[in-house]
Amino acid sequence: MGVKRLRIGVDVGGHKAPTTTNPSLGINDALVSMFEQSKINPDDVASVTIGTTHFVNAVVERDAARLSRVAVIRLSGPFGKHAPPCVDWPEDMRSLILGHYALVKGGLEVDGRPISDIDSSEIRSVCAAIAAKSITAVVINGIFSPIDVAHSQEARAAAIVRAALPGADVVQSRDVAQLGFLERENGAVLNASILAFARKTIRSFRRPVARLGLRCPVFVTQNDGTILSGEAAARLPIRTFSSGPTNSMRGAAFLVAGERSGEAREPMMVVDVGGTTTDVGLLLANGFPRQAAAFSEFAGVRMNFSCPDVKSIGLGGGSLVRRSPHTHALTIGPDSVGYAIQTAALCFGGTVPTATDYTVAGDASLAIGTHAAAARAAIPPAAAREHRAVVARMLEAVVDAMKTAPGDLPVVLVGGGAVVAPDVLRGASRVYEKAGGREEVAEKKAGEKEVVDFEAYRPRVEDRVWYISETDLAWISTGCYILGTGGGGSPYSSMLRLRSMLRAGAVVKVVSPDDLKDDDRVGCGGGAGSPTVGIEKLAGDEMMEAQDELYSLVKDKATHMIALEIGGGNGLQGMILGASTNMNIPTVDGDWMGRAYPTKWQTTPVVFAERNTIFCPSTMCDGNGNVVFMTKATSDETVERVFRAGLSELGSHVGCAEGPVTGAETKRWAVEHTISLSWRIGRAVHKARHSNRIDNVAESIVEEVGGSGSAKVLFKGKIIGVERTLRNGHVYGEVIIEAADINDDGSDKKEFEGKVKIPFKNENIAAFKVKEDGSEETLAIVPDLISCIDAQNGEAIGTPEYRYGLLVIVLGITASERWTSTARGVELGGPKAFGLDNLEYKPIGKFEKPMSVIDEYSK
Repeated sequence: MGVKRLRIGVDVGGHKAPTTTNPSLGINDALVSMFEQSKINPDDVASVTIGTTHFVNAVVERDAARLSRVAVIRLSGPFGKHAPPCVDWPEDMRSLILGHYALVKGGLEVDGRPISDIDSSEIRSVCAAIAAKSITAVVINGIFSPIDVAHSQEARAAAIVRAALPGADVVQSRDVAQLGFLERENGAVLNASILAFARKTIRSFRRPVARLGLRCPVFVTQNDGTILSGEAAARLPIRTFSSGPTNSMRGAAFLVAGERSGEAREPMMVVDVGGTTTDVGLLLANGFPRQAAAFSEFAGVRMNFSCPDVKSIGLGGGSLVRRSPHTHALTIGPDSVGYAIQTAALCFGGTVPTATDYTVAGDASLAIGTHAAAARAAIPPAAAREHRAVVARMLEAVVDAMKTAPGDLPVVLVGGGAVVAPDVLRGASRVYEKAGGREEVAEKKAGEKEVVDFEAYRPRVEDRVWYISETDLAWISTGCYILGTGGGGSPYSSMLRLRSMLRAGAVVKVVSPDDLKDDDRVGCGGGAGSPTVGIEKLAGDEMMEAQDELYSLVKDKATHMIALEIGGGNGLQGMILGASTNMNIPTVDGDWMGRAYPTKWQTTPVVFAERNTIFCPSTMCDGNGNVVFMTKATSDETVERVFRAGLSELGSHVGCAEGPVTGAETKRWAVEHTISLSWRIGRAVHKARHSNRIDNVAESIVEEVGGSGSAKVLFKGKIIGVERTLRNGHVYGEVIIEAADINDDGSDKKEFEGKVKIPFKNENIAAFKVKEDGSEETLAIVPDLISCIDAQNGEAIGTPEYRYGLLVIVLGITASERWTSTARGVELGGPKAFGLDNLEYKPIGKFEKPMSVIDEYSK
């Protein structure tokens, strides 16, 4: 037998002429036509690879006929109760897909030991509730399940579910994604919801191949541009969700390559308009799609897959066009006639007004459909112009959102539905049309871009009390992680919890330390342990339990709360604890670190040393029934050592509560206005994203923390190596970053050269420039802050999230004078505290005290 030398690619969308209600017939017709026209011998075909948007369309359209209701069983015990499944989803999709959830016994600690074993009777009881709701798709998600090699908790639970619910689709989260509890669960739920439809679709793909006598495998393209077997695609359709845009972007690069020969290399925005959706992605100057950041988002759902950075909107050639019954404004999509366009659309003799009909009505030169004249008669010219303006706004908005810099870029229009797109778009230097037989280049016309004035937002401050809003929370959360210097744990799940509390009516108050009375009692609480744990083992009630246990011994209740550290997830704990639905006391705008540190004795009260032991009495709770008290100790270092010894036995993450200090002590010891600083940093990042100035986001952060005299950009590049190990509840390791063009603008010029090494102990300790001879130059070192941010979105990247290939910016920020003004502060927070005895602390610049939001916005 000769060598099979041909590979066939088939695009199955919702708008191409050959598409039918049964994809099998459309594929058959396409293949038959191809064989007839090209005289190909079927025996020469090595494989058939299919690209499809069937699965993604079902999600974008919120199609209940194609999406199954899903039940989620978490093997998590008491953990994660404040961040239930799909908590961060768009509400309409959550209500459509999530049918039931339960938190049952199970889950692992970070070292692989069980939090508890699964309880088969408990799982069967949950299955009875699932059966009563007629749900046939179930997700099993266990804490640290991707590292479960000994206990097989998800597999055992899945077997119980299959026995109790015969015929049900059961998805184990560990088969879908890696570490990242919420993100993995999100992907598993979407996967489970689409499974039944995926099996049906994959069968319809295989039939025509077998019918035509092709003895070759059938593959489906997946998110990263590689291929997946049909069997795997039917089991894990989530891996194909972003394959359509990947195929489109690579195809677009091929289509315009000839026209752009001789031009300078530059990125291009690829706009793929199908029958139901428009997918937009940035094609880099090297011809490959830009990859998503550390976390990706699809249809409003956060996941942790490696896939192209693509945004999808409900606009396509078959999109339904109607007027809002309330505003009478013209609306387009997200629902679509899809494959039925040749019978449903007006221009084909149907009765449904679609985006294609309105486009035909507005352009007399278009000859689409058998009844184009009827479409033009049914749609007034004014409505066609309004439609064109709405389409332009939708496309301009999504193209704008995908930019990382404000300049205009070439836009390549591809896809069967691209005819609905105008040939001039604001923000596009030129528009290449590569669809429907039209190959034109439209030059940009002038047009101003609307810019949101972030300065117009005013936080609510009344009588010198700052009432936290959702906007404030989003900005503070972003800022906290940047101040976390790689540690403190991701604030994401804590942000979701606090956001849910605000939406349920909780009130969160923040006050200035300047307004404290000397005899006020300021309590403190937060998480202790490894930040790696927090990405899997979400919070239970351990924080409040620690407070309750502490104040069962301490007579004087706290009148205020303060964060132990502003960095990372702990930066939000003061507000969570102080919320009206918990302790109902204000939170002080400050903390005991001004950053994040790995130990409790690395705090400013210990620096001042006005008494032997500050944080005693103290309690530690694991949220699973274990409580440790420390009522008396000779020093804060002793408290830390005792708690740290027990920490690994309690899962390397616990909630702690510290005995209150006075208002007078707080005013002397606290690093002031750090919630305000987080707010300002977060605002700068969100503003940079909104105005497409991600290329300048690091410099914007520098301005917010005092300017170039107080902070600097230390390095920009790509992570090329990471090492980690867990000891005594701390994550030790180092990350290597190599200089790279983080803007992907095609320029050969790099802003930096060489490599930088950053060692960490939970938090980043130092940044060393590695010279060609192997020697090292210190760029920054503790107590100054060294933070890595994602070059693609400005968000912080914590030490648990370091991975090869991420483009990062390394920031250095001068530490508070609470650390640097005394030798004791540098001793406790500087290089010698981390075993770097041969290095001396040299500040990056001069510390600038953060401006208080309360002072600025008080009425």
